[in-house]
Amino acid sequence: MKIIELLVVLFLIFILAKFYTGGFQDKKSSEIITQKRIYIESQEKLKKAKETMEEEYKKYEKTD
Repeated sequence: MKIIELLVVLFLIFILAKFYTGGFQDKKSSEIITQKRIYIESQEKLKKAKETMEEEYKKYEKTD
């Protein structure tokens, strides 16, 4: 179940990252920079979550 939960979290982070980076062309450049920073942070969190998911999967495989 943990693997499924991690996949759902990764999917939600991906959607939020896409939401924050799309459709803000009419705003000030400082706001665009803020959105890019949020996107980069989201990508880093996604990478960490993916690594955690892979570790949990390896542990789960060993128990089966």
